[in-house]
Amino acid sequence: MSTEFSEVIKQGGGTMELGVLDPTTGLGVIASVSTIGTSIDNKQWVKVDTEPTDWRPFLTGEADGTFSANIELADVSEVVPPLNVLGVNKGNLTLGDGDTQGGIEIVSASTALEFNYQHTFSDSELEGALKLEDMTAGMTNVTVAVGGGATHIKGLRWDGSGWGTPVVASGGTSIKDALGADPIAPFNSRMQKFIAVMACDAAGDALGGITGLTLADDTKKFEVLNPTLLSSLYTYYCPITSIDLSLYPALTLVNIRGLFLESLKLGNWQLEDFSLTGSSVQTLDFSKLNPAVLSTVDVASSSVTEVLLPDFTALDTVRVRYCDLVTTVELSGCNNISDKIEITGCPILETINLPAAGVINSFEIASNGVTTIDMTGITEITGYAAFRIINNPQLTSITGIEFLPTFNAGGYPIDLYNNALTEAALNQIYTELPALSATLNVSGNPGAAASNIQIAIDKGWTILI
Repeated sequence: MSTEFSEVIKQGGGTMELGVLDPTTGLGVIASVSTIGTSIDNKQWVKVDTEPTDWRPFLTGEADGTFSANIELADVSEVVPPLNVLGVNKGNLTLGDGDTQGGIEIVSASTALEFNYQHTFSDSELEGALKLEDMTAGMTNVTVAVGGGATHIKGLRWDGSGWGTPVVASGGTSIKDALGADPIAPFNSRMQKFIAVMACDAAGDALGGITGLTLADDTKKFEVLNPTLLSSLYTYYCPITSIDLSLYPALTLVNIRGLFLESLKLGNWQLEDFSLTGSSVQTLDFSKLNPAVLSTVDVASSSVTEVLLPDFTALDTVRVRYCDLVTTVELSGCNNISDKIEITGCPILETINLPAAGVINSFEIASNGVTTIDMTGITEITGYAAFRIINNPQLTSITGIEFLPTFNAGGYPIDLYNNALTEAALNQIYTELPALSATLNVSGNPGAAASNIQIAIDKGWTILI
């Protein structure tokens, strides 16, 4: 049932009427931060943030005339609290004397308490843990792998209950196993702002760190507090808006799928495999990566405007797909690509600079805005059904395909269909073709019907027009 406010809000010198507040269903009342209201169920509420649902109960009146309060105390473990100020130090209630760091302990966490305390853990207490902020549900698909001697993980729940029992970490272990359950919805004033998972030994002592991390579900913000061990990062369509990969120098594999991602900072000299799918990131500074190490780049359904990879000598696979804003793909000097070049579905892509050398297994350029393609220097396409330059409505020139004597067509046609190749452009291609028994499909080009296919037929080719 919704909570109806029965009294006006005291807000400075003025007043305002409240309607309905129901945090559990996402409904709320718009008011300024620090506004206080009284609901008909005898609760006092305070507005703690800007969203309509960001209300927090802090005082409840009972039928017998007593009151219960939710009091959130500051973590004073690393400071000297002022005289007579309450705080929390490592889970214990303390009182400041103006001189002692952490204050004077007045109630131990081991005591049977009649109130619920919240201890906000500092980064120094979390050591090499993974911190996740603003998680509300759906923890099953968030997983970690550990290393550096660690064999277990333990979880710190949002509800102030401290570290849980260590669980064995095997490959990618769900952090829900360490937390015991999904975190409860964050409307209780006792909750800290994050949950955490720490690598440890069987006894629960911190050891090693997080080496692999998969983020999914409701993840909004993350931080690994021992970044030197993290080698792999996956994100799967979670509402993260910004990631700074330069914080994690040991990363070798990054696979990011993020519809909400707006900013991605690179800076990883050991990164070998990079994949970005479904984001509004416009700039990727590949100059922050090591051209002698990076072997795979896959950018898809993203808002990047350029993919610039000149002289990346370790590059083996390049895929740029369905990027509506990309205008340039630069691969000159990437002369060791042996697996794949796939550039498809980029309607305003105007410039593709290909390597000047290479033996490539698979080559496809399709549905782009490019006008010319120069393949001079590429010496071999080795895969079956692996050569396609198709559906490029502005493509008027293809040069440098004399490498085809080493191409094993395997009975599949070489596809150059549905481009804008004129009669003269096609005749030039026929002239460059080597003697080979294979099939070339040039249908859908404006010059196909009038082109002199006999030039190619005389060399053993079958031409589909």
